[in-house]
Amino acid sequence: MGSMVANNTVFVLVLLILFWVRRHELARPYLWGIRAGLVIFLAASGIGGVMIAHGSHSVGIKDGGPGLPIVNWSTKGGDLQVAHFLGLHALQVLPIIAFLISRRRNWTSRRKTAYVFALSGAYALVIALLYFQAIRGLPLLRM
Repeated sequence: MGSMVANNTVFVLVLLILFWVRRHELARPYLWGIRAGLVIFLAASGIGGVMIAHGSHSVGIKDGGPGLPIVNWSTKGGDLQVAHFLGLHALQVLPIIAFLISRRRNWTSRRKTAYVFALSGAYALVIALLYFQAIRGLPLLRM
């Protein structure tokens, strides 16, 4: 698993560099959605590194125990999997939203790009808040 994580991280880093330095014929908002998704994905990979270094995904309790249905995120202590999961999926969510925004015909390119930046920033902020909540040992939902 460790080698696949490392390979995937290097691959995404190369993609980010290519999307940053090469010329693209993509709509500007869409391109920024892809870039933001890649950056947030790499940050979430760092959260995965924290889980590896910590030896578990739970903070303040042992791994296992009561969790939310389906995802099994802890309901008794902090769980780094929440921020990690949402961060990894920025790679899909932000480009799709940016693509949909870029298709709006009645908005200027500047306005579309501003919306993509705002949504990307909000998405990153939510992930950061979830990460710091977990690090403090607080569950996403206490049940």
